[in-house]
Amino acid sequence: TNINQKIEKKINFDIKKILIKDILLDETKFTINDFYPIIEVRNFITRFDGSEILGSSRINLKANLVTGVLEVENFKIKESYFGRTKYDLLDGKANCEIKFNYLIGKFAKNLKNFSSNGSCQTGKIKLKGIDIDKVAKNIDNIKDFSTLVNTINPKVFEGDSFFNFIRINFMVENGEFKLKKGLANHENFELSSFGKYDFLNDNISLKNKAYINTTKFKKLPPLGINIFGKLNNHKVKYDFEALKQALFNKGIEKILREKKSIIIDPGEIKKMFDKQKINPNQILDLFKN
Repeated sequence: TNINQKIEKKINFDIKKILIKDILLDETKFTINDFYPIIEVRNFITRFDGSEILGSSRINLKANLVTGVLEVENFKIKESYFGRTKYDLLDGKANCEIKFNYLIGKFAKNLKNFSSNGSCQTGKIKLKGIDIDKVAKNIDNIKDFSTLVNTINPKVFEGDSFFNFIRINFMVENGEFKLKKGLANHENFELSSFGKYDFLNDNISLKNKAYINTTKFKKLPPLGINIFGKLNNHKVKYDFEALKQALFNKGIEKILREKKSIIIDPGEIKKMFDKQKINPNQILDLFKN
C-alpha cells in the first residue's frame, strides 16, 4: 500500500429543515467528498416553498476558489419579491440555471467576490401595472379624434396583464447584476429589456422597449420605459413620442377611411401634444381644406 496515497472522505447529509435568515429550506440532502485540497458537494437537493433546487459545487482550498451550478425548478414568483412597486411580476413560476464562482476572501465586500451567469424562463405570469389587452383594444377601436386622444394618453396603460412567458439572460460580477437580455411575450405586446442593478450602491438602471402589435395596427414604434434610481425609490421615464406620433398618424388615416371627415376640438389636441414641440394651430391647418 502506498502510504502517501490520499484518502477520500465521504459524508452524507440529510437535514429536515434549515433556516437561512428568512429562508426556510426543507428536506436538504447532499454529499461532501473531501479529497484535500479539493472538496466537492455532490447531489445537492433542497426544497423551498414548493420549488426544487438542485446543484453541485467544487471548493479548491489552495486557490480559495468555489465553482458550481444551481438549477431551480418551479420557483414561485410572489409580489413581495419585487417590493410592491408600480410594476410587479407575480403569480407565476420560473425555471433557472445558474453557474457561479466565488473567490474566498479576495475582497472585503462579499458581493464583489461572487460572479455568475445564468438564464431563467417563466410560464404564464401576471404583470401588475399595465393593462395591455385594454391598450390593444382601445387602439383597434379608434373611431374619432376624441378616442384617438384618449388612446394616446399614458394613463390607459394602468391595470394588469398576463405574459405568455418571460425569458432573461443575466450575469453577476463586481457587485452588479447585469441583465444582458430580457424578453417578455404577450399576444399584443413584446418587451425587450437590458440594464443593471448595483448591489453595493443600491442603484438601478433598466431600459425597456415595448412593442405593441394589434390586429389593425402593425409594426408600431416602441414605447420606451426607462427605470433608474434607488430600488425602492426609483423613477420611471417614458419615451412616448415616436409611438404617440405613429398612433396619431395611423389613427387619422383610419378615421378618414371610415368616416371621410374629422371634427376636431382644438382643446383635445392641446391635451395630447407638448406646446414646445408642436403648435396645435399648425395641425388645424392640415384639416381646413
